[in-house]
Amino acid sequence: MSRKNGGEKYVKSFDGYTHLLTMLYAVVMRFDSLREIEAAMTAEVRKLHHIGIGKVPRRSTLSDANARRSEKCFEEVYRD
Repeated sequence: MSRKNGGEKYVKSFDGYTHLLTMLYAVVMRFDSLREIEAAMTAEVRKLHHIGIGKVPRRSTLSDANARRSEKCFEEVYRD
């Protein structure tokens, strides 16, 4: 779904699946900033490895992905 909506354009390692899991984690934990997301995920890195997140995304990577990746990618996953 992400490739169909252009969400994987210019992406090397932070794919749509990892982005979705990161944003869901942030919503569930009620985080307000990218700094909180990065710090909490760094503390829980061993647990996140089991769901497919092997490397914690940095703040700049999250910021770039939020700016580049269209919300239509996540909307389609939600509707499906």
